[in-house]
Amino acid sequence: MVNIDGTGFIQLTQSNDAYPEISPDGKSLVFSSTRDTNNNWYWNIYLVTEDFTGVVFNLTGVGGGSNVEPSWSPDSKKIVYASRESIYDDFEINILDLDTMQRTKLTDNEIDEHSPDWWWEE
Repeated sequence: MVNIDGTGFIQLTQSNDAYPEISPDGKSLVFSSTRDTNNNWYWNIYLVTEDFTGVVFNLTGVGGGSNVEPSWSPDSKKIVYASRESIYDDFEINILDLDTMQRTKLTDNEIDEHSPDWWWEE
């Protein structure tokens, strides 16, 4: 993260981290990483709170699947992301409710789905 004028550089992540997104309320950061798996096929989604310098939480667990491309809901309470159970499966779209940690699978088909994002009108 850096100020518009180029000052105040802060490194928010490390390791093999990708797809960072700051929450709409400006308090948290989500990103995907292989940091717990050490395998480029198995990604998890992580959350950093406390102005991006706090504890890093693994939201999707350490398993055989891949969870990538997280995007925040407008109220900063849910994350939508692409997920697959194994390297042989297609990516599907899921929502994770951060209050309940309940995962809802939105798609279940044989199409590789990526880059989910929230859409709303104001």
